[in-house]
Amino acid sequence: MKTKSIFFLVLLMLSSTLLLKAQNRDYKLGLGVHPSMFSFFTLNENNATGKKIFDYGVHFSINRYLNASFDLGAEGAMAILRHPFSDDMSNPLLRENFYTFHPLVKYKFYNGYIFGENFPVGPFIKAGVGFNKLTSSSNFGIFTPFSFGINFRLGKSASLVAQTTYNLGVSNAEDYLQHSIGLVINLRGMAKRSYNKKNAKMPDQDNDGVADINDKCPNTPGRAGKGCPDFDGDGVLDDGDACPEVKGYANMVGCIDSDHDGLIDPDDACPQNYGPMHMEGCPSITKENDKDRDRIPDDKDACPDEPGLFTTGGCPDNDGDGIKNQDDLCPDKYGFAQHQGCPYDKAKMDAAERGGAVITNPTTTIVRPSTTTTNPVGTGMSFCEAANVWISGAGRAVYFHSGSSTIKSESHLTLNQVANYLGNCPSLTLTISAHTDSDGTAANNMSLSERRANAVKRYLVSYGAKQGQIETKAFGETQPIADNNTTEGKQQNRRVEFSLR
Repeated sequence: MKTKSIFFLVLLMLSSTLLLKAQNRDYKLGLGVHPSMFSFFTLNENNATGKKIFDYGVHFSINRYLNASFDLGAEGAMAILRHPFSDDMSNPLLRENFYTFHPLVKYKFYNGYIFGENFPVGPFIKAGVGFNKLTSSSNFGIFTPFSFGINFRLGKSASLVAQTTYNLGVSNAEDYLQHSIGLVINLRGMAKRSYNKKNAKMPDQDNDGVADINDKCPNTPGRAGKGCPDFDGDGVLDDGDACPEVKGYANMVGCIDSDHDGLIDPDDACPQNYGPMHMEGCPSITKENDKDRDRIPDDKDACPDEPGLFTTGGCPDNDGDGIKNQDDLCPDKYGFAQHQGCPYDKAKMDAAERGGAVITNPTTTIVRPSTTTTNPVGTGMSFCEAANVWISGAGRAVYFHSGSSTIKSESHLTLNQVANYLGNCPSLTLTISAHTDSDGTAANNMSLSERRANAVKRYLVSYGAKQGQIETKAFGETQPIADNNTTEGKQQNRRVEFSLR
């Protein structure tokens, strides 16, 4: 008994030094080594020579996790048996080798129904059928093992297992008991498969062809960046792209620098003209060589006395359709070149009404608020009072491209006038409130509206307003004025509002 006690104590001490874990869904294959003691009832009688009760050996196990309740496995054992050979003392005990092998089914009580799957002490039972053989016998024996044991969890990849097995002899085999305690190492299963054509049934919530398991944006369709959206295909994901509709460069946060002056276009007050950073990307233009303050030098300005746009050679373009007002039959309606700036063929319709010839390119007189002495609206108030009224309604004419802080060209003329009024009325202080539509996340829209407000401020300052006259506020998508479910509504919600203090 003393030898047996020491045997079990040493095994327990060695096993407890390992930080390992029991078999489960992640660690499905278990390999075990179990020092064992065997007791044959008919061979090891107390009155036999040597009065021996136990023989010692080892058995090996392999188990495969099936589900929370069942494992499938196999065990094999080998031992050196000593049993009585004769009644005299010349050869009191016979030593011979003993081998066994049997497949088995294991039922676990720590299956979530009786005990929890992570229960640290897990009882189980096993049953199977197998064969054994003694070296002194020419025949194999058939036996049926019935086991009861306890699984002790020790950490991440193994467990300590103690079990007792009653082996019932069926054919040419003796009944015997087997007691063992051993260590089972559990091997981790293969990693989850990546998405491919052969594995096309893996979940893909956004139907973008990238399985959810590999998709960093599983609820938003997009192939770039492991399933995340990249509208312009520049490799910079939309949520980090300052210019999501323009194919740009990663080192420019997804934007471009058209004039190569070191400022990306959204931050460049003059994106088509090279200028130093301290001038916000604009060339050194003075009042002397730019009378209308539209940032186009007079020698290159087709309309040097009226603020205009680069796209129309410096001439005004009220509706932003790329056709300067003097050539635009519908200067206040966005139109097409083939219809001379109208959304329809106005010249033909007018000719049909008159019953005469078509008159093309009429001279259009633009009534514009004055920048010096004439009130911008009506009479009966001072210039700056009237400018106050005009500016308060001008913000609705400032629009942006979707998802961008780039101001649409149709808004430039309005902003030029606002800057002009602020420059001539230093007592006016302006609050710029920027809003977005509902596309994208609320956090991104709040950031976008902040960038838009700052873009308008930079534009106004570059055209003559003072930094101290302007305050910016960002509201994101929180204050829509139109239906975000329509294209027209979204365009109205991408807006800036002005208020004067």
